[in-house]
Amino acid sequence: MSDATLTVRNLATGFKMGGRVMNVVREVNLEVRKGEVLGLIGESGSGKTVTGMSILRLLPDNAVTEADTLDFLGTDLLSLSAERFREMRGTRLAMVFQDPVGAFNPSKKISWHLKQVFERAGTKSPEHAARAKNWRQASIKLLADVGIPHGANVMRQYPHQLSGGMLQRTLIALVLVFEPDLIVADEPTTNLDNIVERQILRLFRDLQKRLDCGFLYVTHDMTIAAMLCDRIAVMYAGSIVEIGPTKQIFSDPKHPYTQGLLASALALDTKTERLQEIPGELPNPGNLPPGCLFEPRCKFAKAECRAKPPAMTDVGGGRNVRCVLYGHG
Repeated sequence: MSDATLTVRNLATGFKMGGRVMNVVREVNLEVRKGEVLGLIGESGSGKTVTGMSILRLLPDNAVTEADTLDFLGTDLLSLSAERFREMRGTRLAMVFQDPVGAFNPSKKISWHLKQVFERAGTKSPEHAARAKNWRQASIKLLADVGIPHGANVMRQYPHQLSGGMLQRTLIALVLVFEPDLIVADEPTTNLDNIVERQILRLFRDLQKRLDCGFLYVTHDMTIAAMLCDRIAVMYAGSIVEIGPTKQIFSDPKHPYTQGLLASALALDTKTERLQEIPGELPNPGNLPPGCLFEPRCKFAKAECRAKPPAMTDVGGGRNVRCVLYGHG
């Protein structure tokens, strides 16, 4: 029996532009297991955020998302109506955004936001109803759980009066009211300084253990991925090119793109005058190469790579790689 909280098979997302659909995410296959953090990493523009937003139906109206399977704890998310999906999003499925400012009404105090969420949660169960009745005390406790000791003072403030770190902690508190089964976090520490970033990362790990939920953590930072994630899915040009346990990915990266990402990250941590970099750029989604999407940038490229897109290959140990160096699938 699978322990997957979320199972995604052959996810593809595109955007209607000029009478056609331009795909930016394709053939995405992944599982987020109960009690684990799956990191989704890659360069900016590789499709990480679009993947997370596709799962939670948060893309604009011109987006087109298809999948063979989009299963959440036995529920087929593809078959749900918009109304039914909205009932699940924010309760059992949740998202922590990169910029928390957009998640708050600037004209309302923090107490208003917490009250709204607790009242919504109160309709779900008698336990939640009791918390909703005493929402103020429950809010103070919840804020303390995310590292805000003076919750009563924070609740009297407006969003713009809080620092970025405090606002992100408050957003996490709002998400945790429902104790969701899946949390998608989209680079939630990007705009924070290093000290606050580490505090938020520790908070994520502590909460993930406490809730025993699944986390899909989107990041371009290999250091964060190493600290936080149990497994890693490496994304390039809209497709996953390697997936496996974090320790193995870092100690023995298989895909040339993963090797390049790690070399670049290690160069930043060493005293060197010349940084390692991956030559070239991500391909234009409207003009993709016919074979391997990474081939134009790959130092191991050969004629075979240009013939057709490589399939994912199981290389053992829970690892899969999309590269002809490891077979043809």
